[in-house]
Parts: sequence; structure tokens; C-alpha cells
Amino acid sequence: LIPSTSFNAGISIITYTVTDGSGLTASCQFNVTVTDNILPTISCPANPQNRNANFGGCTYTAVGNEFDATGSDNCPGYSLENNLNFSNTLAGYVFPLGVTSITWTIIDAAGNTAFCNFDVSISDNQPPSISCPAAATVSCASLVPSHATDYTTFIAAGGTASDICSTVSVTWVDDVISSQTCANNYTITR
Repeated sequence: LIPSTSFNAGISIITYTVTDGSGLTASCQFNVTVTDNILPTISCPANPQNRNANFGGCTYTAVGNEFDATGSDNCPGYSLENNLNFSNTLAGYVFPLGVTSITWTIIDAAGNTAFCNFDVSISDNQPPSISCPAAATVSCASLVPSHATDYTTFIAAGGTASDICSTVSVTWVDDVISSQTCANNYTITR
């Protein structure tokens, strides 16, 4: 019988020797093979992970271990790796706007693997900027300039519009007449 013994994964050679009263001996050997066929476990952050772009930019930089997976195994020795930077952490990884799919893999010392995945969604929550063309004062209603119909005519009229993460479009909404004291004396707000 083998006394209570723990065996590491792999092959262990067991030798028994018997001795008789005359001091003569005989031996036999056999192998004990321990195979790790239990999959490691892995856990990813909840899906999806939603973040706003860093202020003043169009990307998001991962902070600490916020997007890192955790793992464990029944035997010592395993590694974690993701599909983006092939590292065991995403700390400092720069995510673009939109959805990025992340797959984490755990591999134990016996080559057993497990996976988990989730998405990181980065949104642009910073409004565009706009400056209207300068006010115009005219002597007759017939001289009131027409409104800008698109971005090009808006810029030509002296306006500006921009966004740090995307192109902008300019849309004329309405003319509002106020302060009308007579037919040719009023204010138009666009």
C-alpha cells in the first residue's frame, strides 16, 4: 500500500522492496500518473462596460485594472492574456470611440484553457462648439441677408462650428421676428 502521499502533476515512480529473513531482497516498480484535466476558471467584468471619452479627447484610457479578468486554477501556475495588447492587464490601454470586443484567456500549467469576453463602449459626450455670424444692420427689409443653408454658407457668412471627434453639420432652424415697431423696423433672430 502507498502511504498517504500527495503527488504532483506528472509521473511519479513508486518502488517497493521486500527483504526476507536471510537479507535477500526483491523490488518492483510502478508509475503513478497525475493528470490535470480540470479547466481553470476565469471571470470578466460585466458586459458591456460603457465609458465617456476622456475630456478634451476622442479616446478613453483604461484606469488600473477596471477591464482586467481574474482567474484561478486547482494547480499552481497559470497565465492570463487579452486579445488587445496580449498582456495580463489593460491598464493604460487607449480605447477608440465605439465598441471594442475583449477576449481574455487563461492557460494553466497543463495547457487547459478557458475564455471570457465583454465589450467596452466609448462614447463622445462632449458637445460641438458654434459661433454665429456677426449681427447685421440693414436699412431695408429687402436687404436682410438670406440664412445659411449648410456648413459652407454658414462659414462664408462668418460663422464657425467644430467638434473634436467628428465632422459637424449646420442646420438653419427658423427666423424669429421680434421688436417690430413698423414694417421695416424689427429684429430677426436665427
